[in-house]
Amino acid sequence: MKLKNTLYKIIFIFVMLVVVASCENDDDTVFDQTPTERKNASRAELENLLQASDGFKVIYFPKDSEYGGFLFYMAFDESGNVEMISNIDDEDSFGTSQYEVRSVSATELVFTTPNSIHKLSDNRTSGLIGTGYEGHSHFQFNTVGEGDSLVFSDLRSEGSLVFEPVGQDVIDNAIDLIAASRENRSKLASSEKSSVFQTLKFEVDGDEAEYDLNFDILKQFAEPFGVTEESPFGGSYDEFGIAFTEEGLIVSPAVSYGGIEFKEFTYDEEEDNFKSEVNGNTAIIGKADRPGFITDDYKDILDKDGGFPIFGYRPYSWGDNALTSSGFNALWNQVDANLANLGGGFMLEDFQFNMSNVEDGGCESYLLLFFRRLSDGGVFRADFCFSEATVVDKVIFMEYEGAASGNAAYIEADVMPLLNFFASEKGLVSTLEGSFSSNLVNYTNESGTFTSLDNPSQRVYVLYFN
Repeated sequence: MKLKNTLYKIIFIFVMLVVVASCENDDDTVFDQTPTERKNASRAELENLLQASDGFKVIYFPKDSEYGGFLFYMAFDESGNVEMISNIDDEDSFGTSQYEVRSVSATELVFTTPNSIHKLSDNRTSGLIGTGYEGHSHFQFNTVGEGDSLVFSDLRSEGSLVFEPVGQDVIDNAIDLIAASRENRSKLASSEKSSVFQTLKFEVDGDEAEYDLNFDILKQFAEPFGVTEESPFGGSYDEFGIAFTEEGLIVSPAVSYGGIEFKEFTYDEEEDNFKSEVNGNTAIIGKADRPGFITDDYKDILDKDGGFPIFGYRPYSWGDNALTSSGFNALWNQVDANLANLGGGFMLEDFQFNMSNVEDGGCESYLLLFFRRLSDGGVFRADFCFSEATVVDKVIFMEYEGAASGNAAYIEADVMPLLNFFASEKGLVSTLEGSFSSNLVNYTNESGTFTSLDNPSQRVYVLYFN
């Protein structure tokens, strides 16, 4: 019993010694500062970094899995003001607003009053109603990166921003730099005289590959399509967003081929494309006279039994879709102007094309044009014959065979640009685009496009009559 009591006393004394020792160290802390002091120091550090530079060049990708990025120039002062300009739209002057640096769970840069960066969160953006670009105005500060750049993240949409310090001379010239970035954007976008086709090409270690870029200019987002090892008959390449800069463009995430990654592309004025070079290997993004890859959609379009060989275009009642190019609109307007000069004055209303080869009225394929007399609104029909559609290397060919009605003979010379479009000597590239949609209506009917390889600036978006 005495031995047991002695053992208890020894254990008690040992425990008390441990408690006393731990109490003596109560004033020691893991950090040299309290949590509040650490937050204040972190906030002060970011404020100093923002205010110490004359300004920053900023690339912001709100969500590179769905949209491209945008270029900003920003300058911060000690009074909480920030001046910024961007290439989001055509605004050509700096806007002034307020900012704050906050430290709660992390150190954040917050743009507290409206400026151009808030336009990326505007869900009323035309063509992106309900979502906008899914951008934000609160950004978590991550680290100081290469070249004293400041790296931020947008945790809500997985977006990223990099603030690259620049001198006062760059800020003074920012309006011109933003204008140059917009010009680079226009070089990739289709125009009245430029091709609607863009491609992504790789030349790596003697191997070459080419993809149809499938670029959405509004979203600034590419979904390339072409032959891959996994899909020898056509498959999707990794998607990416594009941000246009004064030098060229930046892609996010980086594109890769053969283990080589390419991210920054410089505009090559002589070759009229955007080029990235890494250790003698090259990636090129640019316009092309034909797609990098042509799908097998033509098979469904020409299938007379259950396919879509009959299609129409009615811009006044069916509305407009961005897939109808400005080049085709120019063609349509030219025909419209020609008809307006005919006796009494007419306007082009719409067309319907039948490639089902039913020999209706002696035509293997035929185009129906409807035109309206301006004086009384009377609508007239003109029938034009084309040969049976044939296919060579996935491209559709037809020949124009002449007017099939008196009305057609009367307006034939005036509508010749449209007749030549369908009788393209280099052929037509066709696509299926899912259910029909426009700025006016949405239908469940299949939709698609036809593009002339004689003039690849001309592409029309049509509705198929199933």
